[in-house]
Amino acid sequence: MSPNAGPRILFVEDDATLRNHLAEQLSDEYVVDSAGNGIEALRVVMRRKPDLIVTDIVMPEMDGLELLRILRSEPGTQGLPVLLISGRAEEAQRIEGFREGADGYLAKPYSVGELRAVVGSMLQAAGYRTETARREARELALAERASLLEGMTETLREADRRKSEFLALLAHELRNPLAPIGNGLKILRLSATPDPVMGRTVDMMERQLKHLVRLVDDLLDVGRITSGKLQLRPQQGVRVKDVLETAVESTRSLIESRGHQLSVEIRAPDLTVEADPDRLVQVFSNLLTNSAKYTERGGAIRLILEREDEEAVVAVVDNGIGIPAKSIATVFEMFSQLGSHPSRAEGGLGIGLALVQRLVQMHKGAVTAASEGVGKGSTFTVRLPLDAPVNTELPVTAAAALSAPQQAAADFL
Repeated sequence: MSPNAGPRILFVEDDATLRNHLAEQLSDEYVVDSAGNGIEALRVVMRRKPDLIVTDIVMPEMDGLELLRILRSEPGTQGLPVLLISGRAEEAQRIEGFREGADGYLAKPYSVGELRAVVGSMLQAAGYRTETARREARELALAERASLLEGMTETLREADRRKSEFLALLAHELRNPLAPIGNGLKILRLSATPDPVMGRTVDMMERQLKHLVRLVDDLLDVGRITSGKLQLRPQQGVRVKDVLETAVESTRSLIESRGHQLSVEIRAPDLTVEADPDRLVQVFSNLLTNSAKYTERGGAIRLILEREDEEAVVAVVDNGIGIPAKSIATVFEMFSQLGSHPSRAEGGLGIGLALVQRLVQMHKGAVTAASEGVGKGSTFTVRLPLDAPVNTELPVTAAAALSAPQQAAADFL
């Protein structure tokens, strides 16, 4: 945005008359660029990124949905607010637009005043999000610096206590609104009409509610692990095959909603370990969820169980976006994310793989990540000793073993 100029808007519309008219009407408040289709719009974005994009859905050469997908797939344009407009788009196209990450929809015909109001509201919301992100980044940076200067055990213990209190309060505050939302969805399900759109909408809301519940649980586990309070309830003779079947069931709806093909290869069905079965289910559910999130729609995921010497070896293999070589070493760090992928918009905290590593270590096992590079898929391999005793508590030294940035993030929580 240039000095003394309003926000920059890119208006994408194949009707030249309408395009020019709206550009002229909005030019008193905004700097308006225009394009006749998605391809022209991308060229404009490459020259100068706008603050907001208003795009028709139905256009020649490249329509608004394809333009939206490309914008959401690139790190430099992931956060651009996008308003879809159309008078001819089918209902399925409008729904698909929201699924692809559209921030709003306006049906034709609309007045200039209505368009101006929606655009202003979206720009204001985007400004709030940007300011919040900057503030959180500043707070996190300050927390990192403070953590690096901390050298006394008593200070670290006090930080752990505050963190645990914060996580407990956060979980309580988040669970309060989640419960009535869940009850409301159950009521909607019981009184559902045959309307397929309503059914798909309820399905989507239930998936997102489950995702929020999992985030709350993960936050609590982070607090327990970093303070050394997470305990296992080990059992003898836990069948790894049964654990994997439960993990598959818990993630099936997410995998199916993305159109993935999941194959389960049990090459050694009778392997048993001494373990906490619920925590092992959490390990493999997180790995399957990770593969589902970072694999493009319609991908393939393989879950393989086999024996190597005195270990049960479980591999989760996908043909997703892969892992850059520089990220392999940090993929299990707390709050680490693959920032170049639009899945970040789904609200992931970057703690799932960190939890996986800690839980596997508590079972005296090991987990590794491998990838041939970006776009070539990933393989996560868990090795567990057969019927070996497990630690029932994370050692006190585990919290101290966190890297300085990880400890800073934990202190921030």
